[in-house]
Amino acid sequence: MAILLSGALAPAIADADGDTPESYRLMGVVVAVLPALGMFGALKERLLSEFIGSVFRI
Repeated sequence: MAILLSGALAPAIADADGDTPESYRLMGVVVAVLPALGMFGALKERLLSEFIGSVFRI
Protein backbone atom coordinates (compact mmCIF):
# COMPACT_ATOMS: atom_id res chain seq x y z
CA MET A 1 0.00 0.00 0.00
CA ALA A 2 2.83 2.40 0.83
CA ILE A 3 4.42 1.81 -2.58
CA LEU A 4 1.16 2.64 -4.34
CA LEU A 5 0.67 5.75 -2.23
CA SER A 6 4.20 7.03 -2.84
CA GLY A 7 3.85 6.37 -6.57
CA ALA A 8 0.56 8.23 -6.69
CA LEU A 9 1.88 11.22 -4.74
CA ALA A 10 5.23 11.56 -6.50
CA PRO A 11 4.06 13.49 -9.60
CA ALA A 12 1.86 15.78 -7.53
CA ILE A 13 4.74 16.62 -5.20
CA ALA A 14 7.12 17.26 -8.09
CA ASP A 15 4.62 19.53 -9.86
CA ALA A 16 3.52 21.39 -6.72
CA ASP A 17 6.53 23.71 -6.66
CA GLY A 18 6.86 24.25 -10.40
CA ASP A 19 9.26 21.46 -11.37
CA THR A 20 12.21 22.89 -9.48
CA PRO A 21 15.13 20.75 -8.31
CA GLU A 22 13.95 21.22 -4.73
CA SER A 23 10.54 19.75 -5.55
CA TYR A 24 12.21 16.67 -7.03
CA ARG A 25 14.37 16.34 -3.91
CA LEU A 26 11.24 16.52 -1.76
CA MET A 27 9.61 13.93 -4.00
CA GLY A 28 12.61 11.65 -3.51
CA VAL A 29 12.42 12.00 0.26
CA VAL A 30 8.69 11.26 0.30
CA VAL A 31 9.09 8.27 -2.02
CA ALA A 32 11.82 6.93 0.29
CA VAL A 33 10.02 7.61 3.59
CA LEU A 34 6.57 6.20 2.78
CA PRO A 35 7.75 2.67 1.90
CA ALA A 36 10.10 2.74 4.90
CA LEU A 37 7.17 3.60 7.18
CA GLY A 38 5.14 0.80 5.63
CA MET A 39 8.00 -1.64 6.14
CA PHE A 40 8.51 -0.66 9.77
CA GLY A 41 4.76 -0.84 10.40
CA ALA A 42 4.60 -4.36 8.98
CA LEU A 43 7.64 -5.39 11.00
CA LYS A 44 6.09 -4.00 14.19
CA GLU A 45 2.88 -5.93 13.57
CA ARG A 46 4.78 -9.16 12.98
CA LEU A 47 6.95 -8.77 16.07
CA LEU A 48 3.93 -7.87 18.15
CA SER A 49 1.96 -10.89 16.95
CA GLU A 50 4.94 -13.20 17.60
CA PHE A 51 5.29 -11.78 21.11
CA ILE A 52 1.60 -12.21 21.88
CA GLY A 53 1.69 -15.73 20.45
CA SER A 54 4.64 -16.70 22.61
CA VAL A 55 3.13 -15.20 25.79
CA PHE A 56 -0.28 -16.81 25.37
CA ARG A 57 0.94 -19.97 23.56
CA ILE A 58 -1.41 -19.46 20.64
